Amino acid sequence: MSSYQLETVKDFRPRISIILNITEDHLDRYASMQEYAKAKFRIFEEQKGTDALIYNDEDVLIRKAATKARAKKISFSIKKKKGVNVWCDQTNSQGTIFYGKEKYPLSKVVLKGIHNIENVMSCIASARVGGCSQKNILKVLESFEGLPHRVQFVKKINGVDYFDDSKATNVDAVVRALEGFEDGKVVLIAGGRDKEGSYEPLAKIARKKTKAIILIGEAKEKMANALAGFSIILKRQDLQEAIALAHQRAVSGDVVLLSPACSSFDQFKDYKDRGDTFKKIVRGL
Repeated sequence: MSSYQLETVKDFRPRISIILNITEDHLDRYASMQEYAKAKFRIFEEQKGTDALIYNDEDVLIRKAATKARAKKISFSIKKKKGVNVWCDQTNSQGTIFYGKEKYPLSKVVLKGIHNIENVMSCIASARVGGCSQKNILKVLESFEGLPHRVQFVKKINGVDYFDDSKATNVDAVVRALEGFEDGKVVLIAGGRDKEGSYEPLAKIARKKTKAIILIGEAKEKMANALAGFSIILKRQDLQEAIALAHQRAVSGDVVLLSPACSSFDQFKDYKDRGDTFKKIVRGL
């Protein structure tokens, strides 16, 4: 649920609520990070002791807020920690997710990236609370390939993999996407309408993961200033030009990733329109 929706709820009481993370977003709407987080935390305000709150123990803001919840608390972490209910022993294909005594091998999971391991842990907990069997959960983990516009594989061209992550409308989402790829292999296409957050976390990982960043949209000058010195920065007018340039610069073994860190409303109807446009252009290369 969006923070916008949660602002106005009164009697909303989910049987199971999940909070994956709280990072800078929509600061063009909220006066502070705390105000934005407060809106998000309304998801569990009406929950009772028979309901469940599943949350990321790695996020300090969430961990602190969860102490006020009346629902049964189920925490997850990518590290083994005392008191955590769902955890992972290592974050590569040899790792295992533990839910109590149950084991879910990451080698069975189709989705890649640390953020997807967190997604999987929260979904395992939610499914078990909802009554699903371990056998059925494992079956889904082996077959589920992800949702459109969320680090979605589009096409391989001359050994280069193209991914649509148009749903990444804030900086943290882009950081999480980049974490899932090899160092120095990513040609990143980013930009759009600025959401008033800091690009500093993106700058840090850009140095390690990207070989070039191609910027478009209203935010391209601001982003170029923030990311200067951390990668090769290139600017283009629109997505068509950006993809053409990425196609020229990427070599076999590289990745071209659309992961904007911005909203889409400067040039597109929404993030889906942006992602669909990306896929259409890539498939036509």
